[in-house]
Amino acid sequence: MTVKERPRVLHVTNWYPNADNPAEGIFVEEQVRLFSQATDTRLICVQVRDGSHLLRIEQEERDTGERILFVRTRISIWRIREWIGTLALVWVLISERVWRYDLLHVHIAYPLLAQYGIWGRFLRVPLLISEHWSAYHRHFQRPQGDPKLDRIRRIFRRPIHVAVVSKALERDIRNFSGSSSFHSHVLSNVMDMDTFAQVVPRQSDPEAPLALFMINIWRKIKNPFPLFEALAAWKAEGGRFTLRLGGYGPLVEDMKAAIAALGLNDEVVFLGRLKKVEIAQELGRADFYLYSSNYETFSVACAQALIAGVPLMGPPLDAVGEYAGEHEKLEVAENSALIWQAALRRASHTVFDRPAIAMRMQARFAHAQILDDYMRVVAAARAQGFVA
Repeated sequence: MTVKERPRVLHVTNWYPNADNPAEGIFVEEQVRLFSQATDTRLICVQVRDGSHLLRIEQEERDTGERILFVRTRISIWRIREWIGTLALVWVLISERVWRYDLLHVHIAYPLLAQYGIWGRFLRVPLLISEHWSAYHRHFQRPQGDPKLDRIRRIFRRPIHVAVVSKALERDIRNFSGSSSFHSHVLSNVMDMDTFAQVVPRQSDPEAPLALFMINIWRKIKNPFPLFEALAAWKAEGGRFTLRLGGYGPLVEDMKAAIAALGLNDEVVFLGRLKKVEIAQELGRADFYLYSSNYETFSVACAQALIAGVPLMGPPLDAVGEYAGEHEKLEVAENSALIWQAALRRASHTVFDRPAIAMRMQARFAHAQILDDYMRVVAAARAQGFVA
């Protein structure tokens, strides 16, 4: 591809690493960084955040080309905040002269595109949406008659192009929106090969305690409590293990209390926030990566583990099953203590070919393949042109 053929793409997101949270939306940053290898790329982040002022705008222009705009407000009424975000977005798009671009690529449709039906027809740029969000599966945890849901559904009731990280997420969006109008494409999350493909797979030792690792932003949907009960029961029957838990979130204090009540303080270690290199180090010493979620749209953590050659253990989730089969995971038939306990027994004498797992997954998530897939999606969105 020559320089003249490189499409000009303006990426817009409201999740992106920032001073408040360097890990926020890192999956968007990784995608955009890869996509910029084949496109002329500009990224803007527009977000409405809590603040002490009625309205205060904070802008940052980074040397790497990103433009970050936060509107801080003490207004709590979500409908007003939605309009504040829309006005900030339109102002930024006009100031960036969005009509010069071949494509507007929006990462996470809501709330950025809540009023797209009004402003989109004036700016008239071909649109591509990338979606990662599990909120569609839970209907944003809102009652069915909530007008907020109608504003989100309208986004997908037009023949736009939508890139999703899994077929499971595509089904969620179609079920949520009740629409078959949009064109969907599965486009994987971008994985950090420089970090996770360098992990040396651990050699299994049947005489050693089973080494287990998990990491998450711990929310209710991650549901680790049946696993904790299973570990306590397995310990009582002689099971030997260590569980190292990384991450943070609103569930952590309840998790610590449960571990203490179950008598697992000697076996379970809470690690807190971990950098990627620290996650890779933990994977290098783990026999299994565990996941206990009730639902996932992709699971970056599971993919990272497989790239490092670490087999998975967890319940049958459709999104994880799109890239991990019987040769990559020990499936827990359901997320219950009794079934987890039986799986842990099996795990203690089950050996996976870890180098083979790493090889398959590194090919599955190869950057060159993801970039080729992306350019096909860009071509399709550009060929269709602007959709009102």
